[in-house]
Amino acid sequence: MWDVVPGEIATVRPRRRWRNARTQYLSGDIVSRRLDVIALGLTPLHLEPTGTWDPAEEYWDEEDGEPEKWARDIIARGPRPEFKMEQVLPGADPDDPDRDPIIESNDPRRLCQLSLHMCQALVLAGNPTEALAFGRRALALVESVEDVALKVAANLYLSLALLWTGALREAEDLLLKVLKTLDGELSRQRFAHTGFPAVTARSYLTLVYADLGRFDQGIACGEEGIRLAEAVDHPYFVLAVTVYLAQL
Repeated sequence: MWDVVPGEIATVRPRRRWRNARTQYLSGDIVSRRLDVIALGLTPLHLEPTGTWDPAEEYWDEEDGEPEKWARDIIARGPRPEFKMEQVLPGADPDDPDRDPIIESNDPRRLCQLSLHMCQALVLAGNPTEALAFGRRALALVESVEDVALKVAANLYLSLALLWTGALREAEDLLLKVLKTLDGELSRQRFAHTGFPAVTARSYLTLVYADLGRFDQGIACGEEGIRLAEAVDHPYFVLAVTVYLAQL
């Protein structure tokens, strides 16, 4: 019955019936199904009469001027009443025709979340080049959202995609922005991440400095990342940053 929707009536041929924990169960095969419009409780759309429609006067898009059989069958039925159906747009305000609820429904926060998670997923799947577009979109959207957690995530995920595509300078800029945002007590906040973004940013930055040949900066950044990971008691990131530091 997973495919049966509310308001739909299904006829089932029983195959087995049993009881478990005082609950009756029935399994079988769906023989037929139909919609009960009244049970759905829908409000009928208004039909506005607009005159008479004559299918013979329609252009049927045939080069030789001869309509196909399906069109000839419609024409054979002759003229019939024509109606305009009421159009309902959820959230529309008839007193404000310039308002567009569809555009307004594009919540920048949700679009930002979707974009940054797509960026992260593509990087983890080994497609950092494809991840760049989603990461850049998330970074653009986060400017209109006053949310530190989203800002941190957008910069982190895009910086990782940039790191794996060789855009080291741009990755460095984003990671430094993360560290500036997470100064002080915010460096100990998870922001719903599995780890601590302040530690994650330092681990990525260590890799960036290693690839740029700026070893002194990489060592200092990695050691600070280890100290912070130890301070928040996160053994995994102590190990992760140590591995990245060893690449120097």
